[in-house]
Amino acid sequence: MWNPDNSDASSYKMLVWRNAWDIPDLTKQTNAALAESDPKKRAQMYMSMQKEVLAKSPFVIMFQKVSQVAVRPGVTGLEVGPINDLVSYRNIKKQ
Repeated sequence: MWNPDNSDASSYKMLVWRNAWDIPDLTKQTNAALAESDPKKRAQMYMSMQKEVLAKSPFVIMFQKVSQVAVRPGVTGLEVGPINDLVSYRNIKKQ
């Protein structure tokens, strides 16, 4: 988690900012983990932060967008719904 500017003037406006969660300590930890070159140490740092976020955050992330399909350039009109049986092929065009 990272929120370097919790003010209304912030240019980041990520999930943490949108929930007005001011987290200077976690932001410092995130910057430190980002700069850590040892993969094992960095993973441990991220796991520690993740536990803190799960315990204290004002939000819970339940679902993350996963792309179901790939479309090559020149193909338009494919409509993919939130589940795999809501795909519409009626407007597909190939250029």
